[in-house]
Amino acid sequence: MNKTEKIQQRFDAIVASLKTAIFTKDRVVYMPEVYALKMKDVTNTQKPLLKLFQNLKRYEVSDYKGFIEHQVEILEQFQQNETHRYFCVVGRFFQALANNILGNYMEGLRLMQHCHIEANAMQEARLIAEVETGLGHVFSEYGYLKIATHYFEVSMQYSEQNNIESLVVMNGFGLLKLYNDQSKPEKMRPVLNSLAPLMQNASVPMRLSLVRWEMECLLLEKNWIELSAKRQFFETVKGDFFNPYFFIAIQLIDAKLAMHNEQIKESIALFDAAIANAKQIQSKAAESIVYRELAEVLIAQHQTDAAERYLVQSLALAKEMNSNIAYSFTYQHLHQLALKRSDYLQALEYFKAYHSYTEKLNQEDESINAQLIQSIAMQKANTETIAMLQSELYRKEDELQATQYVLLQKKQLIADMDGFLGALRKENVAKNKAMLQFQKRIKESDLFETNKEQLSNVANAALAKWTEQLSVLYPQLSKLELKICFFTYKGHSNKEISTIQFTTPKSIEQAKYRIKKRLAYNDDRSLEQFLKSLNLQ
Repeated sequence: MNKTEKIQQRFDAIVASLKTAIFTKDRVVYMPEVYALKMKDVTNTQKPLLKLFQNLKRYEVSDYKGFIEHQVEILEQFQQNETHRYFCVVGRFFQALANNILGNYMEGLRLMQHCHIEANAMQEARLIAEVETGLGHVFSEYGYLKIATHYFEVSMQYSEQNNIESLVVMNGFGLLKLYNDQSKPEKMRPVLNSLAPLMQNASVPMRLSLVRWEMECLLLEKNWIELSAKRQFFETVKGDFFNPYFFIAIQLIDAKLAMHNEQIKESIALFDAAIANAKQIQSKAAESIVYRELAEVLIAQHQTDAAERYLVQSLALAKEMNSNIAYSFTYQHLHQLALKRSDYLQALEYFKAYHSYTEKLNQEDESINAQLIQSIAMQKANTETIAMLQSELYRKEDELQATQYVLLQKKQLIADMDGFLGALRKENVAKNKAMLQFQKRIKESDLFETNKEQLSNVANAALAKWTEQLSVLYPQLSKLELKICFFTYKGHSNKEISTIQFTTPKSIEQAKYRIKKRLAYNDDRSLEQFLKSLNLQ
């Protein structure tokens, strides 16, 4: 095996491992090796996958805009095979998350819903659960609390049943955000307590995220003493981890802590730094949040004119994002501002706007939730129908293949008998006439047809028994490959096997090549010789 083949084989192994590791901290084990590869070292089929993994580096360093720009072009190059289809969904999943982080909620939701449809079509349970967690985050940003909670809880149920700690943690963080947005520290506490034991062996970003939500909870509880202590602890675990979007949240906590300690200038400087970071990563959502948080502090300090300027900017961003939740929160702050000014008529107008957007959010949440319940019921019915049809299709396919196999055996037996009788006829000229009549009877006989069903059942039983034994030895072989092995073991040619399988001899030849690689025997025996050496019954 030359160097190129070794690289390609190693890359294929990495791709297989990344199918589950791509969603967890374990992907860092494989990524350095992937990043080091060059396009010239991989096949044309592997190139889109390599580009996808290398582009993920932009996502991990928070270059979300650059990641999205490259991702769109990369996904267009994917093919319609099983591996490409799977990682195409994975690619769109991260693209949706990046859009969500940047405040492009509509695009994030569109992509995540597309991922959900594809993952369900492929029946990839782990992928479905990851996407449902993603949908929870997107709907959470939209302010659709019921629908977001549903997706987090469904994914949490799967992750707990299958003992997938990373997914339990991600759903836990999603629920923490929901409860924090609703200012419900009493609901945050149980989730924080359940996540704490899982953080012992977690990555630095996961541990930092837990500390961040602990600080958010303490902030809601106005427990300033414990918040200060937790903030100091945060510095001891920070390490080399850096995520601008994450640290904007920390800067806001620091700004509020500084304001509580009457460090006004320090607090404003921290808010300004948070705004600069939000602009740097081009996140309208983060920028809007910082404006509202800063306005709240300025209102408390009676700096109403400055607060109004920031809230006007927040309204403009809400319009750009088409975000009802951003509108709702901003009008809530404007209502507080008008009350501070004793401008009760204006306060009433702002309250009406706040109530309107909040009601709109609640109505849409109820509507989407009802649609989801109906969709789940329909999907369950469709899934059962599809499963029944697939089962019937597989049964008919097996019957048809068995019948074709029986007919092939009949044809071979008749050919052998015809040849044998022909030889006898030459040796015994006196009985030529009787021999010719007997041959004619064989060719016109319906003996095989009258017992077709019985012969089909016998053939199916033999096939099932033999392939079951082989699958125990080589579980990596597919159902189709097991059947091809059986017919090869029986001595049939590629043409004969292709007739049974309703395909072309070329397809059978290619399938045998893949089978040999999977069986991995290192001698010059043919596939038939190798299979016979296994001495299966």
